[in-house]
Amino acid sequence: MRMRKAAVIGAGKTGIATALYLTRKNYEVILNDINVMKRPEILPSTVKFITGSHKREIFNDVDFIVLSPGIDKKKFPVKDKKIIGDIELFYENCKSKIIAITGTNGKTTTTTLIGEILKKKFKVFVGGNIGTPVLEAFNENIDYDWSVLELSSFQLELIDKFTADIVVILNITPDHLNRYSSFEEYKKAKLNILKNQKIDQIVVLNFDDENLKNLKLKTENIFYFSLKNKLKNGAFLEDKSIVFNLKNKKYTLSIHDIKLKGMHFYEDIMAAGIVGLLCGVDFKDLVDVIKNFKGLEHRLEFVTEIDGVKFYNDSKSTTVDSTFKALMSFKEPIILLLGGVHKGESYKKLGHFDNLKKVICFGEAKDIIYKDLSHLDKKIEKAKNLDEAFEKALKSANSGDIVLFSPACSSFDEFQNYEERGKNFKCMTLQLQNRK
Repeated sequence: MRMRKAAVIGAGKTGIATALYLTRKNYEVILNDINVMKRPEILPSTVKFITGSHKREIFNDVDFIVLSPGIDKKKFPVKDKKIIGDIELFYENCKSKIIAITGTNGKTTTTTLIGEILKKKFKVFVGGNIGTPVLEAFNENIDYDWSVLELSSFQLELIDKFTADIVVILNITPDHLNRYSSFEEYKKAKLNILKNQKIDQIVVLNFDDENLKNLKLKTENIFYFSLKNKLKNGAFLEDKSIVFNLKNKKYTLSIHDIKLKGMHFYEDIMAAGIVGLLCGVDFKDLVDVIKNFKGLEHRLEFVTEIDGVKFYNDSKSTTVDSTFKALMSFKEPIILLLGGVHKGESYKKLGHFDNLKKVICFGEAKDIIYKDLSHLDKKIEKAKNLDEAFEKALKSANSGDIVLFSPACSSFDEFQNYEERGKNFKCMTLQLQNRK
């Protein structure tokens, strides 16, 4: 009898995890990457490792192809084979209930927070775009109650039958316009999370987002959260408290109990709180998790204060909207470091904050940013790279100022990822502190 055969495209974390999973499932596996690279030591000898191209003959007799999320299906040369993502493989074999979280901004914070809240009562796997490939859920012999998955638009493009017991959509604002032909195409990819929705499933949505407020859904189990409106069924902000109105019960959380800085984090907490309460977590346990949640690295992360100047690392900000929300979090004078690889958005709305003292744009996108914010006149200047931008920021900074590193661009001109970029910024800041 012929062995089933699969090709996995992309030899990053997701691709390797997928190849290992399929090998354990007794598939004959090809792992293919367009880049020339060394064979990962973790791969068993049975996996055929081919790099340097996506030649058509590689895929002649495979049953299906698994694309890693970073690979654009539209540009992949093979069109006559079934193409899925690792999310679909996960769904086919998952025995737990599933919570799926997507959105342009806030996904990782919300996913992490939901995971921590549910761990108060359940066995929980947390994975997906958050950094742990979903198929690693099957590495341990654990019967999880819940799988909490952060899903990107790239992952959602590739689903076939996947669906979730609870879907959370935090927001949809322009992003990845260097990959998608339009915002509408990007939005469609995001909303693919609802493609196979069932009538009894739960959906949690941002009431303040016009792209989400009037969606036509199969289910009536819809719960909203809002910073601007009081809601009969959901969560909202009122008198410096977050109020949860759920199924005729009311819970109140003081914002003074929240360590995270920034209104957008309140949205993440509302969404996570709704999910936790609907899953049956005790409100006292939920509050305990939120009180002790310090946020995640590279997300409006306070680094240090030097001579009265506070430094914040928001390297995870790779969109204009996320930088806009970061700017809204401060009333103090801000020196903003902005730049990297342009993703197709306009930067103009970032120039309308009265407390912007200086904008220093750097990297590949610096000329585009400078043009979009040219009305700032002497408040904006260019730098070659992040190092030079940091030095220019120091020359402008005085006691009481905020140096905010919130790039609104991807990192790939100088760095491998936003994590490396953020660590570089923090390293420069802490080196400066040590010189004092």
